[in-house]
Amino acid sequence: MADFGIEVSRVGEDVQTTATKNKILHTDYPLHKIHLEGDDTLDVDILAIDASKTIAHNLGYVPFVFLYIQSDVGSSTRHLVRGYDPFALPAGDGYDPRFILSMTDTDLTIYVEFPDNVPDARSYNFHYYVTSDDTEL
Repeated sequence: MADFGIEVSRVGEDVQTTATKNKILHTDYPLHKIHLEGDDTLDVDILAIDASKTIAHNLGYVPFVFLYIQSDVGSSTRHLVRGYDPFALPAGDGYDPRFILSMTDTDLTIYVEFPDNVPDARSYNFHYYVTSDDTEL
């Protein structure tokens, strides 16, 4: 077998001499691949207290997902949402949304919740990456 691949070491470590545990990327080991990626919008109706958007991935197992919520339409800032650990986005008007990501073996669902009914319709842009794990196949 040929001796080639990609290796990236931690800052301050020599990639050619450091132990594998000090490498942040090593292609001798399985890596998650992007199965599905996209941009979408989560719309919240006027006077609503919550909303959700479901996206099918159909992998047959619960994948690892990266979800980034855009802070507002005019901003390029995106915030990482981590599963059932709700991410609160300060809105500045007392209606701070909390985002939750839920995954099943066929879908991912993004939920947004508010402390009270919102007085106006709102939209939140998001970007997602659904990874596939070749070791699960």
